[in-house]
Amino acid sequence: MTYIKGCLGGTVALFVATVLYTVVELLLLRRELARQVGPGFHGEISIDFRAVVTRDPVYWLIALTAFAAGFYWVVRRGQHARR
Repeated sequence: MTYIKGCLGGTVALFVATVLYTVVELLLLRRELARQVGPGFHGEISIDFRAVVTRDPVYWLIALTAFAAGFYWVVRRGQHARR
């Protein structure tokens, strides 16, 4: 049961990390676009999430680290509670 809870905790951490990664990337893209175009710019920014997931190794590093950290945290906490 501890490992099932660990997988659930890792999945939640993975989802949170993915959302944060997407938000930070959008903010950085907006800042870069504003720097290139100048003040008072109007435009659209979009992210092809499939391209991010398949081509961006930084995303995979963050995602796997988040899952591992969430899994470890829940499993470790579960083992500590049994003692």
